[in-house]
Amino acid sequence: MGQNETIPVGTVCSTEPDIDPVVEFLTTEETLVVGGSYADIPVEAKEAGESGNVEAEKVTYLPQTFPNIGEIKNLQPIAGGADEEDDESLRKRIVLRWYGTSFGGCEESFRTWALEVDGVAEARAIACWKGPGTVKIYIWSKDESNKLVPASDTLISTVQAYIDERKPICTSVTVGKPTGILVDVFVHLECESGYAFTTVSENVRSAIISFFNDLGVGEDLIVSKLIAVIMGEDGVKDAKIGVPKANVDCESTDTIMLGRSGVVAKSWEKQYVVW
Repeated sequence: MGQNETIPVGTVCSTEPDIDPVVEFLTTEETLVVGGSYADIPVEAKEAGESGNVEAEKVTYLPQTFPNIGEIKNLQPIAGGADEEDDESLRKRIVLRWYGTSFGGCEESFRTWALEVDGVAEARAIACWKGPGTVKIYIWSKDESNKLVPASDTLISTVQAYIDERKPICTSVTVGKPTGILVDVFVHLECESGYAFTTVSENVRSAIISFFNDLGVGEDLIVSKLIAVIMGEDGVKDAKIGVPKANVDCESTDTIMLGRSGVVAKSWEKQYVVW
């Protein structure tokens, strides 16, 4: 049986140090870990903001040595961090707040209530989806790369309970998970003289990821816009998108998400990809 160990306030723990971005946390309470067992220790992000939100089992590194501590792990996601609100976000929130001041039944009221739930990044409300007196609400959250993704079952249940407390008695509300459209992207790339293909292709891949992350709910994928983003990267002389071959339409309750992405040296004739 191991010996007891005291973890002081302010002890640093983090995600894996060799995987960017590294997110550090500080313990907020002194905790005694009894030998041969484990203890729950509250932490807070060292840097405020969304960057402090991490998935479960990602905080596994303890820089300081404690002889009687075998391992650490966050069994639940660490959430709730938010960046400082800018003026435009404040303006939108004030407008949305107007719609949520009463227990009325307009679509914006339901959307506003849904956005009040921690973890909800976007919401869409559809009135009369199964006839008068029915409302369907679709919920999105954000992943580690700040991309809109369909909400988890847990978050949907939380929103459902929150809305049920506020909806008009005569209204039936169903909170559900939106669909996501996965789109693969294959790019044939020609570099300018003096540029390394490996470097340019990685920059292009990052630009593609950012492009998809910026697509909003219900926003179509326009191939010409994607090409413009790729051509805007340093060292790109020419580019051709093999997939998708045409624009991808998106319904108002869908989000387009990046599936597989590949970048290869220029070869207009052959359709192959190196991952």
